[in-house]
Amino acid sequence: MIIFQTNLVTPTGNPVFELHHRPYSVKYGLKLKKYPKRMVVDELKKDLIKDFEILSFFCQNKRAHLITVTHSSMAHIWKTTSQGYFNVVGTEVVKDPFVKPNWLQWVILSLSTTGRVSPKPKKWSTFVFNAVEGGD
Repeated sequence: MIIFQTNLVTPTGNPVFELHHRPYSVKYGLKLKKYPKRMVVDELKKDLIKDFEILSFFCQNKRAHLITVTHSSMAHIWKTTSQGYFNVVGTEVVKDPFVKPNWLQWVILSLSTTGRVSPKPKKWSTFVFNAVEGGD
């Protein structure tokens, strides 16, 4: 995953970081094609669980908040892999109309992530990662 500090702050002055999925290289994505998609996604989920544990400690130490703009499939994966650390909820407070990739960018992103070109999602939404009290 990649995080960027935004110019946004919470009403209490805490920093807000934007979270994004970091795809593999296209070359590595092409190697993933030989594996079943379910296996590739399961490995991605294992990596994400580790990442969310690290992000949880980061957010606690920095008193930071996380947001993202993504499509519903990735949001579902992030909701399930961040359980115990974050509650992921949709919000209308922050919108980023420029986050949607164009067709070529989407082809590269999906190929780099799963080794397959998947249909480009039509709906993108903003999500907030609320820290779970006493997260693991």
